Amino acid sequence: ASQEPLDAVLAFDARPTVLHPARRLARRFDAVLHVDVGDYFWYGGAARLRSPAWASRAFEPVEHLNTNSLVGSADSVTTVSPRLSDEVRRRRPDVRCTLVMNGAVITADAPAFTDRTAGPVTVVAGGSTGYDLQYVTAVADAAARRDAGVEILMTGKESDSVAHPLIRQLGFLDDAAYDEVLLGADYALAPSSPSLANEGRCPGRIPAFWGKGLPVLMTDVGPWVDEVREHHLGELLPADAAAFADAVVDVASARVSAAERRRIWTAARRFSWEHLAEEFAAAIG
Repeated sequence: ASQEPLDAVLAFDARPTVLHPARRLARRFDAVLHVDVGDYFWYGGAARLRSPAWASRAFEPVEHLNTNSLVGSADSVTTVSPRLSDEVRRRRPDVRCTLVMNGAVITADAPAFTDRTAGPVTVVAGGSTGYDLQYVTAVADAAARRDAGVEILMTGKESDSVAHPLIRQLGFLDDAAYDEVLLGADYALAPSSPSLANEGRCPGRIPAFWGKGLPVLMTDVGPWVDEVREHHLGELLPADAAAFADAVVDVASARVSAAERRRIWTAARRFSWEHLAEEFAAAIG
């Protein structure tokens, strides 16, 4: 494609539309090939989530081979999770592999947090994840069973598939409306079931929640767990859906103060795209 000399080629994941042009351009210009691995596309990973099942079985070996092929060609690698970094280093112990996690748009000035005292405790879920929705409906069931005074807001394309009297289906929202929903909530849900795919991915909705001062209620799965544990950015709850739901209702019995929400926003600032861009630039430099 390019007629200009290239110093470096950056390849994001190993789909054929990335894999073949990236390697060809790197060879053509004798350029550095940097690879960014953003999902667990080896055996047992993200392909297993694809439906129908035949598509998973058909594409999984191809994606496994493509990912190995691209990583095998790399001069340097970045990943978005420790699990992906481990897999890269196991296959290419000779190559530099740097962890640069996903981020969000997090403003340099703190949002106007206020202490909420009236109305139900509001929990927001969504953020464009089509997996593990059983946790959201389990929370709604537990809140209804215990008459807990908890309201659940569901955003994104998945909201149509989680019908429940306690779930308000908001669908897709523009940035301003989504920000308003997050600022008006008390907690965010971001559970992930135990799987290689969830260990490998790095959901950007989590720093987006933190960027609005929301404590995140999640399972002990994935790359954000250490941040929650070390910086008190939410709660790590059981992976069993029913136990997770009961724990969410327990936590949501208390509101979060404006001061605590500002502390969470402050801790999240290091996951703004501006900061992560500097980390990524250093990794490929």
